[in-house]
Order: sequence, then C-alpha cells, then structure tokens
Amino acid sequence: MKGQLTLVVPSMAYGDEIEAYRAEFLQPGAGNMNGSGSLQTLSVPEWLTLLKRDGHPDTCRDVPRSQFLCLRPRDGRVVGMVNIRHQLDEGMLHSGGHIGYSIRPSERNKGYGRQQLVLALDKCRDLGIRRALVCCDSDNEASRRIILSCGGVMEDIRARSDGKPVMRFWIALQGPPSQQGDGEDKDNKLSPGQAGS
Repeated sequence: MKGQLTLVVPSMAYGDEIEAYRAEFLQPGAGNMNGSGSLQTLSVPEWLTLLKRDGHPDTCRDVPRSQFLCLRPRDGRVVGMVNIRHQLDEGMLHSGGHIGYSIRPSERNKGYGRQQLVLALDKCRDLGIRRALVCCDSDNEASRRIILSCGGVMEDIRARSDGKPVMRFWIALQGPPSQQGDGEDKDNKLSPGQAGS
C-alpha cells in the first residue's frame, strides 16, 4: 500500500482531479465508474449540484446519499470514489447496497480498495448503520476479496435489472457506545413509501 487515504466531500477545488478521474474511466477497458453518483454523464458543476440535491431526503432521486472523493493527501490525487446510501429502498436492497465505490484504473492493485472501503464503513457507522450491504458483480474477484477482508458475509447472488449476477454481502458494524443497544436498526430501513422485503 502506498500511503494513507482520506475521504473528502467533492467541490470545485478538486475539479481538475475529478475530470482526470472521469477521463480514465472513459477509456476502453477501464471498467465501471461505480460509486460516482452519475459523474460519467454530467459536467463537474452539474454533478456537484446533483450531489447537493441527493444529500437531502426531500430532494434526493431515491434515497439520501453522501458522495466522497478518496484522496491521497501527499499529492492531492483522487484515487477513488465512494457513494454511501443512508438507507435502502427496494432497488438498493436488491443489488445496490449501502456503498458503491471504484478505484481509478491507474491506481489499482495498490491496496487502496480495501483502505477506501474501511473508510466508507466508518462513514456508515457515523450514519448509525449497523449492518452495511455491499454488492459487487459476480465476476469482480478483486472487489469480492476486498469485501471479505472487511468482514463481509455473503448472503446470496441476485440478478441486476440488466440480468448480470451480483453478489450481496453484509458487514456488521459496531457503532460508538452511545448508539449501541438503542433499539433502532437501520440496516434494512426502506425509504418512505417503499415496501419491505
């Protein structure tokens, strides 16, 4: 692993790095830009506006979510992105999960994926999530290993809307003592108006 990472809230201060991150994913064979909250199809200013809207229950598209850049402080490089859904609706419960993430293609195989997921799980704890659902495509061996190394327990494999199989893992989280034993369980909470499973 080459240095510590930190999660930061996106802003125009990171505009050039965000553009460079996106450009790498637009290259053939780069894979999916998961955890980017629609960055692939929007300009950076449009994306930042969408993120602000998606962060609030009254204005979000489906469920409230928090977007983070995974930054390497020593050089300011964005090495990954994380999108944390504060709760699960039917679609997220089926094959999306609480956490979406990706690592910049040129920064893969450096141990950053696991470090980024650990940081994302800390953010889930801060939100009061007790069990985090993390999903990955069934052919994504690197992501599967990262999830398992963070305590993931596979529940099942389900088909996404496009038919692609997705592995679903639950990771148990210990909140700070003030949140333990309060009787509230946010692991499978659905957004208003959604049916439970």
